Amino acid sequence: MTTIAFDGKTLACDSQGNGAYTVQGPMKKIWKVRNLIFGWSGLYSDSILYRDWLIAGRPEKKPDIGYSGEGCALLIEGGKAWLQHAPHFVKVPVGPQAAVGCGCDFAMGAMLAGADARQAVKIAVKLDKGSGGKVQALSINEPKHVTNSAKPKRSARLRARRRAK
Repeated sequence: MTTIAFDGKTLACDSQGNGAYTVQGPMKKIWKVRNLIFGWSGLYSDSILYRDWLIAGRPEKKPDIGYSGEGCALLIEGGKAWLQHAPHFVKVPVGPQAAVGCGCDFAMGAMLAGADARQAVKIAVKLDKGSGGKVQALSINEPKHVTNSAKPKRSARLRARRRAK
């Protein structure tokens, strides 16, 4: 269960994983792939299939989301928000604000009242029993090399040190 929100600048989500009637996590629910970012509401394994499909350049053969046949990506491409529901993955425009997952109503209400995406997810986490954990966020203005990690990859740190010498 998930809450993912987009405010026009930032895509944010909760990090709680749920499955087998237990709380699991933390889970990564948003990714940056080339010139787009997306969040996935649904099975974690399906999110990996969807991510790999995007990395492969969206070939005609779509990911086999077989077990549940459900899942939804909130995709941000070119600064615009789209929904792509499994298993067909037709891009449906939404926005300028959008939210998906079991806490989406709470997040949308918060954004309509003036909250940004991060704040909206924090509010949804307080109200929705299926959402929880720390908020993860990616900005559409971050450079391509930025990942979800607050700590740069080792190779990036080494290059920065070498340049500084």
